Amino acid sequence: MANPVVPLPGIGGWRFLQKTLDRQQASFARDPVNARDLAYFKDNIAK
Repeated sequence: MANPVVPLPGIGGWRFLQKTLDRQQASFARDPVNARDLAYFKDNIAK
């Protein structure tokens, strides 16, 4: 499961997250666990 990486606390961590946001979001989107959970949610939301 993909989790955001923030190696520093406070403003340093925030700046790191801002710089790596695109890469981290892409990694999250490619994660098979997240894709499976999303598919299950879409299939079962209306039940």
